[in-house]
Amino acid sequence: MRVVMAEQIREMDRLTIANGAASGAELMDRAGSGLAKVIRNICRWRQLTHPCIRMVAGKGNNGGDVYAAAYYLLRHFADLEIVLVGDPAQLQGEALWHYDRVREHVVCETMLATDELGVRAWCDAADIVVDGLLGTGATGAPRDRIASAIRAINHARANGVLVVAVDVPSGMNANTGIAVGDAVVADFTVTMGLPKMGMLQSAAQSFLGCVDVIDIGIPASVVDEVLLGGEESGHAGENASCESVLSLHSQARYISGADVRKWLPPRARVSHKGTYGRVLVIGGAPRYIGAVVMAAQAACRSGAGLVYVLTPEPVAGRVAQLVPEAMVFAGKSRSDGGLASDALRSIKKKLPDIDTVLLGPGMMCHADGAQLIKSAYDFVSETIILDADALNVLAAYNVALTDHPEKRVILTPHPGEAARLLDVFRTVIQADRVNVVQRLAEKYHAVVVLKGAGTLISDGALCGVNLTGTPGMATGGSGDVLAGMIAALCAQVPGPWEAASAGVYVHGLAGNMAALEASEVGMTAEHLCGMVPKAFGWVLGR
Repeated sequence: MRVVMAEQIREMDRLTIANGAASGAELMDRAGSGLAKVIRNICRWRQLTHPCIRMVAGKGNNGGDVYAAAYYLLRHFADLEIVLVGDPAQLQGEALWHYDRVREHVVCETMLATDELGVRAWCDAADIVVDGLLGTGATGAPRDRIASAIRAINHARANGVLVVAVDVPSGMNANTGIAVGDAVVADFTVTMGLPKMGMLQSAAQSFLGCVDVIDIGIPASVVDEVLLGGEESGHAGENASCESVLSLHSQARYISGADVRKWLPPRARVSHKGTYGRVLVIGGAPRYIGAVVMAAQAACRSGAGLVYVLTPEPVAGRVAQLVPEAMVFAGKSRSDGGLASDALRSIKKKLPDIDTVLLGPGMMCHADGAQLIKSAYDFVSETIILDADALNVLAAYNVALTDHPEKRVILTPHPGEAARLLDVFRTVIQADRVNVVQRLAEKYHAVVVLKGAGTLISDGALCGVNLTGTPGMATGGSGDVLAGMIAALCAQVPGPWEAASAGVYVHGLAGNMAALEASEVGMTAEHLCGMVPKAFGWVLGR
């Protein structure tokens, strides 16, 4: 999905209205309907049957989106109130129309003075607070009553209230992702039409939470007209931050649920296990059995037709018990318990044709791993995924990945592994993640998934950015789940970049759902893996 500057999305709105594709009120109504749907789903995931919802609105179009959403929410939830931070007499156009439509049905208070304590108490009593104070046109530091309302929202979040931001978190610059004053820290950001460029910047990750994009009906022809017509114009008003933003603008693509639906069509009624790929997961050792188990379970739960596991003989029986859906092979092991260099060749006659090999979870970093990587090329017809210790082997033993250009390769490093692959300090990785992921893709001729907040997926030319996920996923085993998901998707979607991107998106969404059902603090990889089928169901709408 394309990414836009704030000025561009406003121009798209204007042209959509001018061309007669939709009126301004209709665009706002679609935004409100989409926002209400996201809020209802959050309540469902959080198991809130009678939630207390508090909506904080400004006098601009963001406030209009809040009023439109409230109209759709009031038929589902009785405990719903709105505070307008400003004078209702200043409302204009579509925002005024939606305000007038809803105010007879919903309690609409007005905040004309700076009353941070009053708004704080009001927000603290909620289950969900919706931030509709400032939109994409806001720049500079929020002041007076807006700033106090932002602080009240953040206080509520610190006390366990979920915060949903409309379009962008109030106080965050939509173009740069930077906040120069008070800014809302959201759990979810529901953005309208297309994602905003600032959302892809590392500074924005502190404010956004999980991002969802609402299709408000901007025609594709209008998107093309604005983006292709304005590529060379630039937006120099953002000073030093603008150069970084514009360099990303030509490369980045936001990964959305709509993309995943496009890549992963409904399954044909006449199909079988072989239709959806054969995945071989290689790894595991006596101390790291959980890694290969999580990867295999995730592959099974992400639609792979058949999943095989090659793991050292001492742990094979236990792996088979934990993943009954997979076919487990016991491989030759070394004295330290890891797989021997000829473990894969020793089972060659027992394996069918394999579409995708995932190598690395729990494998241990050892010279024998280099031979396992080389052997994998002889066993796989399409894609090799190197994760975890396979990446450390790749860095330590200089394994060549270019001898078989017909095979597709996916690497899934976290920042520490990426630093070893490029032989640089970890600070270098985090300072310029877009450049790093592209360097890795070019060096290894692979699709590279650079994990972390705002995970990046690059094939050397195209750079995808994912904004699903939660800090609760910062726990052992989450990466193994992701690797298994990507492996399963390789036989189901058009190419390795799409498989990696879809896996990252759904993996993050499963994390969000797991956090809502339980908590970020208590989340485990097992809980995350259990949410994967539900996350696919939500994305695919079935």
